Amino acid sequence: MPEPSGTQAEVRTGREERRAQWKVSVLGSMADYFDAGVILATGAAMPLWATAFGLGSFSQGLLATLGPNALSAGIGALFGGWIADKVGRKFVYKYDLLLFAFGVLWLVCAVDTTTLIIGSIITGLAIGIDLPASWALIGESVPKSRRGRFMGLTNVFWAIGPVVTLSLAGLLAPLGMLGIRIVFAHLLVVALVTWLLRRGMTESAVWQDHRARQARPDGRRPANLLSGSLLRASFTGRTGRTLFGLLMVYVLWQLTAGTNGIFLPTILQTFGAQSQGASVLIQALGFLCQAISCALVFMPLVDRKVTVRPGIGTVNPRWIIFGFGALAQIVAFFLLGVTGITTGIALANVILFGVGVGMSHDPLVKTLFQEQFPTEVRATAQGIVVAATRFVLAAWYFVLPLFEEMGIDVTAFILVGFLVLSSAIALLWRPRPAY
Repeated sequence: MPEPSGTQAEVRTGREERRAQWKVSVLGSMADYFDAGVILATGAAMPLWATAFGLGSFSQGLLATLGPNALSAGIGALFGGWIADKVGRKFVYKYDLLLFAFGVLWLVCAVDTTTLIIGSIITGLAIGIDLPASWALIGESVPKSRRGRFMGLTNVFWAIGPVVTLSLAGLLAPLGMLGIRIVFAHLLVVALVTWLLRRGMTESAVWQDHRARQARPDGRRPANLLSGSLLRASFTGRTGRTLFGLLMVYVLWQLTAGTNGIFLPTILQTFGAQSQGASVLIQALGFLCQAISCALVFMPLVDRKVTVRPGIGTVNPRWIIFGFGALAQIVAFFLLGVTGITTGIALANVILFGVGVGMSHDPLVKTLFQEQFPTEVRATAQGIVVAATRFVLAAWYFVLPLFEEMGIDVTAFILVGFLVLSSAIALLWRPRPAY
């Protein structure tokens, strides 16, 4: 059999590299699937739990505060990011999804408020540990010229998680509590399958290369990659300002996105008289729009540079589509504030918000993480931003039911304010890639 020519070998090698990049990105993006899936399953389950276990406003706020979109996930992200930079991205993958599956098992078998809280805390810790390691591994396993495309894939999976979870919740709504237990059981099964597939993944070559270059002169053991001096250098000066900027953009946006994710079914049922099945299916439509928007608009355009006119320069379309996406989100919640919640208004809200998110905040901030922080602290920096976001959400979830009691219009206009501030900071700042 003749040996392949040089060109054929190069084509084959390039195809294998692209396949490996997609494999890492898909398995890494499953962290977002589980993150969104458990958050939205909790949101869909909240009205049923409230009835079955007698959860009042305080108990619902406490559960959301301690759960996977708030306090426990923030704590997990702090430790997970640090561990991923200290020991390696792959090390995290050995255990975190097993922890997640154990936490989901508590939610599947929940019999009272205590078991709900235990399950929510465990799943939150596991998700927080996984996210910064997964994002760093994806960003370091793909070409710099395509980082945005692959980080956009994490947003697509974040949207697919709710689509599957909420569709199941809507279809199984007639079964009541049994239906919601099945929804959580699907997360348990998928987590175990993903854990098995991840066992064959390799460590980040970029991280390994940096660790080798940081070895001591005698070669006996690597230097401390997270020494005090390195941390001070990484979180002061330009890098420190970048961290603060991303914190402001992401935290303010997540206050609206987090509210939309976990409490929208309750809002639709309380203020809009929607049924359990209708409310979760309406919300699923919004996430489907998010996945489509990210896949068809953000991913093809985020890494491109368009020449405005020869001799003048180039423009990156990412900030143009970001602006349109931000505007769509603002209009979505402005409608809730100035009109009553009819089925038509609910549909307009979820469609506009979903399309806007897919083009703007979430996928772009994840891309900026990879572009703005060096390898040695990339996961740690992402963990800090995720943690700060979840800690703020924890406090917000605790007081949100009080705002809801004042009326949906008050809550909606507060959320619009968060979106305006977050979008304005991002558009005025517009950081360029540093790494």
